[in-house]
Amino acid sequence: MSIARDIMNRQLVALTPLMTGTALDIGGEPEQVMPDFPRPPIDWKYLNLDARHAPDYIGSAEDVPAPDKTFDTVLMLEVLEHVENPEKALDEVFRILKPGGRLIMSMPFMYRHHRNPIDLVRWTHEKLFIEIEQKRGLRIEVFQPRGGWLAVVFNDLTLGLTSFVPGSFFGARLLSFIGRCLSYAITRSFPLWTKWDAFLSDTDKTKSFFHRFTIGYILVARKPLADQTFAPRECPDILRRPLNPPLP
Repeated sequence: MSIARDIMNRQLVALTPLMTGTALDIGGEPEQVMPDFPRPPIDWKYLNLDARHAPDYIGSAEDVPAPDKTFDTVLMLEVLEHVENPEKALDEVFRILKPGGRLIMSMPFMYRHHRNPIDLVRWTHEKLFIEIEQKRGLRIEVFQPRGGWLAVVFNDLTLGLTSFVPGSFFGARLLSFIGRCLSYAITRSFPLWTKWDAFLSDTDKTKSFFHRFTIGYILVARKPLADQTFAPRECPDILRRPLNPPLP
């Protein structure tokens, strides 16, 4: 498991109490291939483009084949960067959420290019805040960076060390073996560095710019009730002051 995925899974575990009712995992698979967080025992449905994964819905995040106001929870992890019209995907999330329902989503920022099947965009926290809260009227309740400078450095290092293809050039097999061993050691020891990473990102203590580095973001946004309208607000400095206390 990559450092990026490990951080996200730890954050998702803390958010499981917010996953309720009938939930749609956009881009997910009933048979989880990637290492996943322990999911709460609720009514999970899955949307995927690939029929081989046997999802409940076959289709795109830009055109979800489900009625309006169907889901209490929508999970959308590492999806928006892969669709041509991410704004349309957010419109669909708003449409299929019940009033008071929650979107739980993540998006990479300082992360390698990864096709699934294409990789098109990275959004800053300001862009996410504008699109989700200011334009669509959801209220962001949780907004967390996924690690700071050390998380970015160690994640990129482990990804690079496991990129050697055995047999592709002289010494590649040996480099691949050494790289996998080093990557494993770094990944296993990274939890020891998380407190140091958090300390460096605390501008009250360090007066640094380490907080401006992050692998990506995870957020929770709630749709207003039928008779409710959230007061508009400016985007806070999420990197310096995350919304809600830091997740474990």
